[in-house]
Amino acid sequence: MSNNSAPRPLHLQTIESLFAELIGGGAIAKNAEGGFRMESSDGRAALNWYRQNRAKWSGNVMTVDVEAIADCMDKPLPQLPVPKVTVPNSKHRVHLTKIVAHRFAGIHSYGTPSEVPPDYVFEFREPFTLFEGWNGSGKTSIINAITWCLTGEIIRPQRLPERADVDFYARFKRTTGGDEQHTVHAISPVTPMPDGREFIPDIDKPVPADTWVELTFVDENGKELPPFRRAQVRTNRGKLSETAPDFSVLGVDPIAVRIGTVMPAILPYIQLGDASDMGRAVAQLTGLADLSNLAKHATKAADKLSREMTREREREIATADGLFGQASSDLQAAIDEFPAMKPDDALPEPSINKEVENLLSALETHFTNLKTDALTQAVAILGEAFDPTDKTLRDQLETTIGPAQGQIQELKQLASARRLAVIAAITPEQWGALDGLLEEMRKEAATLAELRKTPALGRRKQLYARLSTWIEEGGHDPSTCGVCARSLDGITDPVTGRAISEHLAEIATENQELLSSTTKAWVSKWRGTLSEKSPEGVRENLGAELPESPVSLMRATLVDELFATTPLTTVLAPLKQGMASLCDNIFSKLPKFSEPEVESLPDALEGYTASLMTMLKRIERVRAFYAWRRDHDAAVKDAFKAVLHGNDPKAVIEQLSPLAAKLKALADIIDGVEPLNRALKCHERMAVQLKIRRAKEDRIALYRRAAIALKSVAQLGELAESQVGMLQKLLHERAAYWRQTCYNNAYSTAGHALRETAMDSRGVIEFQVGSEVARGPAHHLSNASALRASLIGFYLAFWEHVLKNRGGLSLLLLDDPQELLDSDNRQRFAGMLPKLVKEGARLVVTSHDRSFATISVLEGRAKCGVDHRSVHPVNAQRNRMETAPAPDA
Repeated sequence: MSNNSAPRPLHLQTIESLFAELIGGGAIAKNAEGGFRMESSDGRAALNWYRQNRAKWSGNVMTVDVEAIADCMDKPLPQLPVPKVTVPNSKHRVHLTKIVAHRFAGIHSYGTPSEVPPDYVFEFREPFTLFEGWNGSGKTSIINAITWCLTGEIIRPQRLPERADVDFYARFKRTTGGDEQHTVHAISPVTPMPDGREFIPDIDKPVPADTWVELTFVDENGKELPPFRRAQVRTNRGKLSETAPDFSVLGVDPIAVRIGTVMPAILPYIQLGDASDMGRAVAQLTGLADLSNLAKHATKAADKLSREMTREREREIATADGLFGQASSDLQAAIDEFPAMKPDDALPEPSINKEVENLLSALETHFTNLKTDALTQAVAILGEAFDPTDKTLRDQLETTIGPAQGQIQELKQLASARRLAVIAAITPEQWGALDGLLEEMRKEAATLAELRKTPALGRRKQLYARLSTWIEEGGHDPSTCGVCARSLDGITDPVTGRAISEHLAEIATENQELLSSTTKAWVSKWRGTLSEKSPEGVRENLGAELPESPVSLMRATLVDELFATTPLTTVLAPLKQGMASLCDNIFSKLPKFSEPEVESLPDALEGYTASLMTMLKRIERVRAFYAWRRDHDAAVKDAFKAVLHGNDPKAVIEQLSPLAAKLKALADIIDGVEPLNRALKCHERMAVQLKIRRAKEDRIALYRRAAIALKSVAQLGELAESQVGMLQKLLHERAAYWRQTCYNNAYSTAGHALRETAMDSRGVIEFQVGSEVARGPAHHLSNASALRASLIGFYLAFWEHVLKNRGGLSLLLLDDPQELLDSDNRQRFAGMLPKLVKEGARLVVTSHDRSFATISVLEGRAKCGVDHRSVHPVNAQRNRMETAPAPDA
């Protein structure tokens, strides 16, 4: 609705349209003088929260919800479309003309899932239809079919109407092999109960649901409206699924659908003077109960914000101030210990005044500037790359000095230092064992080389070596050689000219394995032997070349690898250049390293021994590194000491100063700013607590806003109450009229006349009865029948008001309305029915009372027309109720 259009009255709003109007800045009619609009965006934001959390309205006021309401104050409001609301038209009347019910409980037997009883069809031809039948004949089921189709609810005995889309459970007896058992099955309240003879549901399965009711209506001009149907089936998983009708085809507002169907069934359960479930149910029909719950919740939430939650934040502010003061005291103690860092101004105190932030900022600047000045000395060591005004560099320097000093103590863990150390750790005994292997290897090399110089002889020797191995494994008899197939006596080798037996005897005394192997296999064997049996210091260097000299390992340790460790990769990285220059200066004075000479393997083996020769050269380089390190141990240690620590502990810090001296000097600088660090930490604690204080102050301010916003939301409850009040003034006279029409006190001076009616939006109904000068609550003074008559009178006044002023559904369902009335008052009630028709009602009445039915029919025929039907229930011969014309009494 546009903000400029006329405000729509509250009673014409749905909750959804009401929220859309108000959140969008629109208005609703308050009274004849004007409308109600939420002027503040805060109020609209709070209302939007309630729109999104409707389930919270009737619940307890939880802190988390109230915090959420406060948080939504600054959130953008949604652009909500205003739902279409049916504007009441007093001339628009909808009349029921026909009902068709399919497999409905009380009207039909169940049959079987595939065999369905015929549909029940009834056309309403008169404005007053009376169904008469015995108790249990199914009269109420006709009322239920109509009520369920329109509302989804059915009338229940001994309790309020309930929805029909929730299963209950029934038991069926089964007989299997002579044994009886009972199984439990879910069944819908509108599904007929199978009698167990024609059909029993499968075990663990619900009773199949297949129920629908279709109503036909015409409007005030006699135009038939589209069919109005509600259906209920089961899904494949056995769950109930209900399809609601399209209410828009009726063109009436929702209260018109319920007022003539559900509300009469609620009347017997209303307790006057109590906000009971029954009273709230009546209030719900006016559409006002939810607004009352919302207003109550909003009022309590506003009170919680203003009191409890504000006090909690104030306590938190006091705690923050206490911690702020403690940090301030610690800072003052640090200043007293080191007066040189005393600021010009006194330390600030926490307060609402925002100047505290400026004072804290100035204090931080003061200590930071002092720290920057102190760290300027580090520029002489680290170079111009170190900017003492850069907080990141300052923090890095403070956090890396200690680890860097520790790293110097762990130099042996670096790769090059470890490589040099493991070489120096080789023992003379290990070298002796390795030399023995090398001597054996060279002897075998000489033997193989000799054989390669006389290839024919070499091949014959390999042959006899292999034969000798074969002979050793299987045995041999020279008189019957297994190879030659004859005796070897006198047989000579055609190549050497010597006897074969002589060759075999000679080879047995030589290295058969060596003679029988190839050069390639021999090289492979010795590479494996040397790799396996060399000392650790040798073995670890066989796979890679050593650097140019031992000094190269020393330099790599102190320059490349040390400065690749984490502590020396950031702000301390500039020290690397000085370290490199110092190493070059100191290490250049160490004795020179001489490359060792390595004896080559015999030339005859060339082409096979290159990889073995590389290994031999690496072994000898390890031996040379070992010897150099051993021979110059003192000089090496002095060089390391000079590079790291220097010989003069008072040496001036300069480019070529030892690394440890530079780190010590930097550590001293850091120690010098420690009091400033303590001061800055105290300042940080003060700043944190001040931030907490500000957050709590902001929260309290937000609470104030939210509390004001909630008060505007709570006004909706007042509007709802005022709407009820105005309605009561209109209804009281007619409520008294209808009560008097259907009920007469036992004697004229009984003093039980209805004097006042009231109903608030919370569902509390209150009647006052008595005389002109004395009155009291009806539920204390009236008997049951008089109390019921008062409720009926109030209800009919409300029904009449809605129908005349808002139009809607003319249908009025009354199920055994004569209950609690004596004979005379039953006649009065029967005489009232044609008057309801005159006021626009289309009556559907049920009764088991023959006398009441007879009088009602007589009154109806005389004044409005009546269709009197006799109800014949479902039985063994009849699978569907029959409602034949009743015989005249």
